[in-house]
Amino acid sequence: MEAPNHDAIVERIRKKIEEEYGAALTLDILAKEVGMSKYHLHRLFKKNTGSTPQEYITNIRMLHAGNLIRNSNTNITDIAFLSGYRSSAHFSEIFYQYFGCTPTDYRKRTRGDYS
Repeated sequence: MEAPNHDAIVERIRKKIEEEYGAALTLDILAKEVGMSKYHLHRLFKKNTGSTPQEYITNIRMLHAGNLIRNSNTNITDIAFLSGYRSSAHFSEIFYQYFGCTPTDYRKRTRGDYS
């Protein structure tokens, strides 16, 4: 029996996260996608990327959210939802941890609006 191609598995998961970051993505869902235990997927993903699947999901979501905040007039609650968060309060908490400021302050800073 041929061993699974770990690089292909990790790439498949990365692609799924990058394409579906706005959806509910959990380690259980991702593990089921590639037919392995969530423990095994977690270890494999971390070994190959340097981050856990959840860290990777958060990174992709925050990059997307930051881009929307900088380049659109979409309200923060909608950006939270579009970025895969079902609670704007939780989104704001994660955003603050990631960027060091609130989404509203980030919008002001990146647009040069300090009023």
